[in-house]
Amino acid sequence: GRIGVTADAASTGRLVAANNMPAALRVFVESATSRVSGSGFYVNKDGYAVTNAHVVDSSGNIYVEDYEGGTHSARVLYSDASIDIAVLKVDVAVEQSFMKIADSEDPANMYCGDVVYFIGNPSNLGLLMSSALVSSSEVYLKNQSGHTQKSILLDGDVNHGNSGGALLNKNGAVVGVIYGRMENNSASSTQKDDIYGLGTAVPSKDLMEFLQACNVDYTLVKAGESVW
Repeated sequence: GRIGVTADAASTGRLVAANNMPAALRVFVESATSRVSGSGFYVNKDGYAVTNAHVVDSSGNIYVEDYEGGTHSARVLYSDASIDIAVLKVDVAVEQSFMKIADSEDPANMYCGDVVYFIGNPSNLGLLMSSALVSSSEVYLKNQSGHTQKSILLDGDVNHGNSGGALLNKNGAVVGVIYGRMENNSASSTQKDDIYGLGTAVPSKDLMEFLQACNVDYTLVKAGESVW
Protein backbone atom coordinates (compact mmCIF):
# COMPACT_ATOMS: atom_id res chain seq x y z
CA GLY A 1 0.00 0.00 0.00
CA ARG A 2 0.91 3.64 -0.25
CA ILE A 3 3.12 4.98 2.52
CA GLY A 4 1.54 7.97 4.26
CA VAL A 5 3.29 11.28 4.83
CA THR A 6 4.52 11.71 8.40
CA ALA A 7 5.55 14.78 10.35
CA ASP A 8 9.17 15.84 10.03
CA ALA A 9 11.17 14.35 12.91
CA ALA A 10 12.98 17.62 13.62
CA SER A 11 9.68 19.51 13.77
CA THR A 12 8.31 16.90 16.18
CA GLY A 13 11.34 17.31 18.42
CA ARG A 14 10.95 21.09 18.42
CA LEU A 15 7.29 20.82 19.39
CA VAL A 16 8.07 18.37 22.22
CA ALA A 17 10.82 20.65 23.52
CA ALA A 18 8.80 23.87 23.25
CA ASN A 19 5.84 22.40 25.13
CA ASN A 20 7.79 20.64 27.88
CA MET A 21 11.02 22.54 28.55
CA PRO A 22 9.17 25.15 30.70
CA ALA A 23 8.18 22.33 33.10
CA ALA A 24 11.61 20.67 33.27
CA LEU A 25 13.90 21.01 36.28
CA ARG A 26 17.47 20.56 37.35
CA VAL A 27 17.48 18.97 40.82
CA PHE A 28 20.27 19.48 43.37
CA VAL A 29 21.01 18.07 46.81
CA GLU A 30 23.71 20.14 48.47
CA SER A 31 25.59 19.51 51.70
CA ALA A 32 28.72 21.02 53.21
CA THR A 33 30.91 18.54 51.34
CA SER A 34 29.04 17.56 48.17
CA ARG A 35 26.41 18.42 45.59
CA VAL A 36 24.37 15.79 43.77
CA SER A 37 22.68 16.83 40.52
CA GLY A 38 19.82 15.22 38.63
CA SER A 39 16.65 16.00 36.73
CA GLY A 40 12.95 16.38 37.39
CA PHE A 41 9.73 17.88 36.11
CA TYR A 42 6.53 19.49 37.38
CA VAL A 43 3.40 17.33 37.23
CA ASN A 44 0.88 19.99 38.25
CA LYS A 45 0.55 23.78 38.51
CA ASP A 46 1.05 23.84 42.29
CA GLY A 47 4.76 23.05 42.45
CA TYR A 48 4.62 19.25 42.76
CA ALA A 49 7.50 17.67 40.88
CA VAL A 50 8.83 14.19 40.12
CA THR A 51 12.41 12.95 40.21
CA ASN A 52 14.19 9.69 41.07
CA ALA A 53 14.30 8.48 44.64
CA HIS A 54 18.04 7.88 44.31
CA VAL A 55 18.65 11.51 43.30
CA VAL A 56 17.27 12.83 46.62
CA ASP A 57 18.15 10.02 49.01
CA SER A 58 21.32 11.67 50.30
CA SER A 59 21.32 14.21 53.13
CA GLY A 60 21.45 17.90 52.28
CA ASN A 61 19.37 20.84 51.17
CA ILE A 62 17.25 20.20 48.07
CA TYR A 63 16.65 22.88 45.49
CA VAL A 64 15.63 23.01 41.86
CA GLU A 65 16.46 25.25 38.93
CA ASP A 66 13.97 25.81 36.12
CA TYR A 67 14.65 26.46 32.44
CA GLU A 68 14.72 30.23 33.03
CA GLY A 69 17.39 29.87 35.71
CA GLY A 70 15.09 30.49 38.66
CA THR A 71 16.01 28.55 41.79
CA HIS A 72 13.59 27.31 44.45
CA SER A 73 13.97 25.22 47.59
CA ALA A 74 12.17 21.87 47.68
CA ARG A 75 11.47 18.99 50.02
CA VAL A 76 10.67 15.30 49.55
CA LEU A 77 7.01 14.49 50.19
CA TYR A 78 6.93 10.88 49.02
CA SER A 79 9.57 8.40 47.90
CA ASP A 80 9.52 4.78 46.76
CA ALA A 81 12.90 3.12 46.17
CA SER A 82 11.24 0.04 44.64
CA ILE A 83 10.28 2.08 41.56
CA ASP A 84 12.91 4.82 42.08
CA ILE A 85 10.36 7.65 42.14
CA ALA A 86 10.13 10.60 44.52
CA VAL A 87 7.65 13.48 44.66
CA LEU A 88 8.98 16.90 45.62
CA LYS A 89 7.08 19.95 46.78
CA VAL A 90 8.83 22.99 45.36
CA ASP A 91 8.45 26.30 47.17
CA VAL A 92 6.94 28.46 44.44
CA ALA A 93 4.64 31.44 44.69
CA VAL A 94 3.02 31.24 41.25
CA GLU A 95 1.37 28.54 39.15
CA GLN A 96 3.82 26.37 37.23
CA SER A 97 3.96 24.93 33.75
CA PHE A 98 3.65 21.16 34.06
CA MET A 99 3.92 18.04 31.95
CA LYS A 100 1.00 15.81 31.08
CA ILE A 101 1.16 12.03 31.41
CA ALA A 102 0.09 9.23 29.04
CA ASP A 103 -0.34 5.56 29.92
CA SER A 104 2.81 3.76 28.75
CA GLU A 105 0.95 0.45 28.48
CA ASP A 106 -1.25 1.72 25.65
CA PRO A 107 0.51 1.08 22.30
CA ALA A 108 -1.09 4.28 20.97
CA ASN A 109 1.16 6.16 23.40
CA MET A 110 4.35 4.12 23.17
CA TYR A 111 5.40 1.07 21.20
CA CYS A 112 8.66 -0.77 20.63
CA GLY A 113 10.54 1.04 17.84
CA ASP A 114 9.10 4.47 18.60
CA VAL A 115 11.33 7.52 18.77
CA VAL A 116 11.03 9.13 22.20
CA TYR A 117 12.55 12.23 23.76
CA PHE A 118 13.89 13.13 27.17
CA ILE A 119 14.77 16.40 28.88
CA GLY A 120 17.30 16.47 31.69
CA ASN A 121 20.51 17.75 33.19
CA PRO A 122 23.27 15.42 31.94
CA SER A 123 26.64 15.99 33.64
CA ASN A 124 25.10 19.14 35.14
CA LEU A 125 25.34 20.95 31.78
CA GLY A 126 21.86 22.43 32.02
CA LEU A 127 18.49 21.35 30.65
CA LEU A 128 19.14 19.51 27.39
CA MET A 129 16.90 17.67 24.94
CA SER A 130 17.81 14.18 23.75
CA SER A 131 16.17 11.39 21.76
CA ALA A 132 16.21 7.61 21.81
CA LEU A 133 14.53 4.54 20.35
CA VAL A 134 12.31 2.31 22.46
CA SER A 135 14.14 -1.03 22.42
CA SER A 136 11.64 -2.70 24.73
CA SER A 137 8.69 -1.49 26.73
CA GLU A 138 8.84 -4.35 29.23
CA VAL A 139 12.09 -5.60 30.71
CA TYR A 140 12.86 -6.28 34.36
CA LEU A 141 16.06 -4.74 35.71
CA LYS A 142 17.61 -3.91 39.06
CA ASN A 143 17.59 -0.22 39.93
CA GLN A 144 20.20 1.61 42.00
CA SER A 145 18.53 0.52 45.23
CA GLY A 146 18.76 -3.14 44.22
CA HIS A 147 15.04 -3.53 43.54
CA THR A 148 13.96 -5.35 40.38
CA GLN A 149 11.45 -3.22 38.50
CA LYS A 150 9.62 -3.20 35.20
CA SER A 151 11.51 -0.86 32.89
CA ILE A 152 11.52 0.73 29.47
CA LEU A 153 14.80 0.01 27.67
CA LEU A 154 16.11 2.77 25.42
CA ASP A 155 18.67 2.75 22.62
CA GLY A 156 20.07 6.21 23.28
CA ASP A 157 22.65 8.23 25.18
CA VAL A 158 21.42 8.49 28.75
CA ASN A 159 24.08 10.12 30.94
CA HIS A 160 24.68 10.77 34.62
CA GLY A 161 22.40 13.63 35.63
CA ASN A 162 19.57 12.55 33.31
CA SER A 163 18.12 10.58 36.23
CA GLY A 164 14.64 11.82 37.09
CA GLY A 165 13.99 13.45 33.72
CA ALA A 166 10.79 12.94 31.77
CA LEU A 167 10.63 10.48 28.87
CA LEU A 168 8.25 11.94 26.28
CA ASN A 169 6.49 10.47 23.26
CA LYS A 170 6.01 12.14 19.87
CA ASN A 171 2.82 13.77 21.16
CA GLY A 172 4.71 15.46 23.99
CA ALA A 173 3.25 13.37 26.82
CA VAL A 174 5.24 11.71 29.60
CA VAL A 175 5.54 7.94 29.05
CA GLY A 176 8.30 7.30 31.56
CA VAL A 177 10.92 8.65 33.96
CA ILE A 178 14.61 8.13 33.18
CA TYR A 179 16.40 6.37 36.03
CA GLY A 180 19.72 5.07 34.69
CA ARG A 181 21.75 3.41 32.02
CA MET A 182 23.27 -0.02 31.49
CA GLU A 183 27.03 0.08 31.25
CA ASN A 184 29.78 -2.52 31.67
CA ASN A 185 27.28 -5.16 32.70
CA SER A 186 24.83 -7.69 31.39
CA ALA A 187 21.33 -8.65 32.48
CA SER A 188 22.43 -12.27 32.13
CA SER A 189 24.08 -13.97 35.10
CA THR A 190 26.14 -16.19 32.80
CA GLN A 191 27.08 -13.90 29.92
CA LYS A 192 29.60 -11.23 30.88
CA ASP A 193 29.75 -9.20 27.68
CA ASP A 194 29.74 -5.46 28.23
CA ILE A 195 26.61 -3.48 27.39
CA TYR A 196 26.80 0.14 26.25
CA GLY A 197 24.38 2.80 25.04
CA LEU A 198 21.20 1.52 26.70
CA GLY A 199 19.12 3.75 28.97
CA THR A 200 16.39 2.74 31.38
CA ALA A 201 13.13 4.40 32.42
CA VAL A 202 10.26 3.80 34.84
CA PRO A 203 7.02 3.30 32.85
CA SER A 204 4.48 6.08 33.28
CA LYS A 205 1.92 3.45 34.35
CA ASP A 206 3.91 2.97 37.58
CA LEU A 207 4.34 6.72 37.98
CA MET A 208 0.59 7.33 37.67
CA GLU A 209 -0.23 4.64 40.20
CA PHE A 210 2.27 6.15 42.64
CA LEU A 211 0.87 9.67 42.19
CA GLN A 212 -2.64 8.34 42.75
CA ALA A 213 -1.57 6.54 45.93
CA CYS A 214 0.01 9.77 47.19
CA ASN A 215 -3.06 11.87 46.23
CA VAL A 216 -0.94 14.06 43.97
CA ASP A 217 -2.88 15.61 41.09
CA TYR A 218 -1.72 15.03 37.53
CA THR A 219 -3.21 15.44 34.06
CA LEU A 220 -3.80 12.35 31.94
CA VAL A 221 -3.52 12.61 28.16
CA LYS A 222 -5.84 10.29 26.28
CA ALA A 223 -4.29 7.73 23.94
CA GLY A 224 -2.84 9.31 20.83
CA GLU A 225 -3.64 12.89 21.82
CA SER A 226 -1.06 15.65 21.69
CA VAL A 227 -0.35 18.07 24.51
CA TRP A 228 -0.33 21.02 22.07
